[in-house]
Amino acid sequence: MSSHNFSANLDVYKTIPKYNVIFESKERIHGLEPMAVDWVLYECILKIKDGGKTPVSLAMKFIPPHPYAINMPMEKTLKAESISALYGKVFNFLSNHGILFKG
Repeated sequence: MSSHNFSANLDVYKTIPKYNVIFESKERIHGLEPMAVDWVLYECILKIKDGGKTPVSLAMKFIPPHPYAINMPMEKTLKAESISALYGKVFNFLSNHGILFKG
């Protein structure tokens, strides 16, 4: 068996399938820091692809100002299997920073 044929067979495994975006929308996520009554705003892009392990993604971009005494991440990308699971991750992300999810 020649090494040339072996490496040619491995090239088949290097190609990763590309999935098409079937839905895309702009979203706004608001949260509330309850102790200081400061609002948090993220502008987001929700994308749904036609395949893959995690076809739903949300790219979040923080809109300043930061709430009192909390340094929120400027950008965050979340991926999930469904829209419901994705918003569960959004809730957990905000909760980890002491923010109440308001929609």
